[in-house]
Amino acid sequence: MRFLSTAITTAVVAPLIFLGVTPAPATAHLTAASPSSSRTSLTWSMTIGGANVADADTNRPVRLQPDRSVDVVLQATNRGKSPITLRTAQLQGGVLGLDFLVYTTRIDFVVPADAAPHERHFQFDLLGLGAQATGLMPAGVRLFDDRDHGVAGAQFPVAIEGTMGSVYGIFGLTVGGITLLLLAMAVFRLATGKLPSNRWRRGVAFLPAGLGVGFTLTFTVSALAWLLPSAGLWFTFLFVGAVVGFVAGYLSPTPDDGYEQPPTLPQQRRPLPALRQVMSLARRGS
Repeated sequence: MRFLSTAITTAVVAPLIFLGVTPAPATAHLTAASPSSSRTSLTWSMTIGGANVADADTNRPVRLQPDRSVDVVLQATNRGKSPITLRTAQLQGGVLGLDFLVYTTRIDFVVPADAAPHERHFQFDLLGLGAQATGLMPAGVRLFDDRDHGVAGAQFPVAIEGTMGSVYGIFGLTVGGITLLLLAMAVFRLATGKLPSNRWRRGVAFLPAGLGVGFTLTFTVSALAWLLPSAGLWFTFLFVGAVVGFVAGYLSPTPDDGYEQPPTLPQQRRPLPALRQVMSLARRGS
C-alpha cells in the first residue's frame, strides 16, 4: 500500500514540478521584439473574432468556438528603415505549462518602412478545438518572420466552448480521480493505525493528497470557466492545499507503536508429594 501511494504521488507531482512554466496573466500584454536589435520599430494591434486582445481580461476573454474559423485583423506600423516580413502567426494556450491548443497559420504580411498603419486579414481554423480544451485558460499569439524568429507576441485569456470529453477535461478528471485515491489511501492508513508515529512524517504522508486537491481545484475552476488559472491563482491553490494536507497529517492521532510485552515463560510445576517420596527412595536405594 505504501509503495502504491509513493508511485502514484511521484507520477502526479514530479512531471508538474519539472514543467517550470508560468501561465499567462489575466490581462493581455503586447510585446514586439526584433531579432537583430533589442529595440523594435514595429507597433501593432490585433483583434480575434472582433475582440481586441489588448482589452481582453478575465471578465471579457477572447471567445473561441470549436470547429470554426475565427477572423483575425492584424494592424502593424513599421517606423524602421527596412521592411519587416511577418510570415506566420501562432495561437497557443494551456495551463500549468501544458499546451492544450496550438494553431499556426501563414499570413505573409510585409510591413513597409513608411511609418503608416497597414492591415492584414486572416483566419485561424479551429478544427478539433472542442476535443482539445474547454473552459477559461491563458493563451497567446506570436508572430514570426521569414526566418522563424519571434517578432511580436501577446498574452490574453480565452474562453473555449468545448466539452468535458476534451483532452483538457479528461486530464482534469484524471487528476481528480488520483487525488481521491490518495485521500482514500491516507485515510485508510490513518484508520488502520499504519501511519508513522512521528508527526512530521505523518504530515508528509498527507502532503501529496493536499497538492492533489490544489491541482484539482485549478482544473475545476478553469474547465467550468469560473476563474482564470493564472500563476497567482494556481500557486495559491497548491500552497493552501499543501499546507492543509500537511497540518491534517501532523495533527492526526498518533497510532499505537505496536509494542507487545514479551511472553512470560510458564512456571515449572513442583512434583507431587507421592512422586517426591518415590524419587527419594530411589536415591537411597542407589
